[in-house]
Amino acid sequence: MVHGLFLLSPDGRDYREIKCPVSGGQLSSPTWTGGSQQVVYAVPESPGEFFNLRTSNIGSAGNVLLQDIRSGSIRRLFTIQAPASRIEIAGTGRVILDSLTQRGNLRLFSNSPVAPSGGRWLTRGNSIDRQPYFSPDGASVIFSSSRGGDVDVWEVSPRAGALRRLTDHPGVDWDPFITSDNQHLAWSSNRSGNFEIWVADRDGSSPRQVSHDGFDAENPVVTPEWLGAVCYRSTPTSRALQGAH
Repeated sequence: MVHGLFLLSPDGRDYREIKCPVSGGQLSSPTWTGGSQQVVYAVPESPGEFFNLRTSNIGSAGNVLLQDIRSGSIRRLFTIQAPASRIEIAGTGRVILDSLTQRGNLRLFSNSPVAPSGGRWLTRGNSIDRQPYFSPDGASVIFSSSRGGDVDVWEVSPRAGALRRLTDHPGVDWDPFITSDNQHLAWSSNRSGNFEIWVADRDGSSPRQVSHDGFDAENPVVTPEWLGAVCYRSTPTSRALQGAH
């Protein structure tokens, strides 16, 4: 993986960077198409994804882009569910790419001495299901998942196994939290640019941004009384946001 694209003339005299839409993200290797005026490459959904040890987010969604090196204009060709490190043109209208897929599913274990020692699966598949959080009433498990193509917040019923999508946005939605009254959902999303804290009704409806950190607001925790105070982590410091109700 590379962190940026650079254009170099054969004699080494002309050297310039091609501006990419994701700052700080790791890109796939590029390939030329349309003569020598366009390149195709893959980018992650957000900065820092692909092989990020802090987020362990290998396998999250990305986009394959076509960029004109003269104008800088960018067009999304299609979305990929897992990262790609190499893309090649395979004839007119076709590309071939690898897929750096990692699966992550949820498994439930019981502390009962008579329960099966291996637990049981709550989710299965080729997606990355992570960050599980039990709802206060114990009726469902909230988690982030790439199973829909984008990284969104989902929930699963431990009893029935029914899955339901709570957020649906091309951006990354993760770090889910349910308030103690079981009435509101909080999470972190980069849908407005950088990661900020969002809240919505319990079913994900009426979403609204409540933080304006401007950098990297993640891992929200709401006060038990739901009085409008949200604590979240922001690199390099943690902060508290008032008036979130």
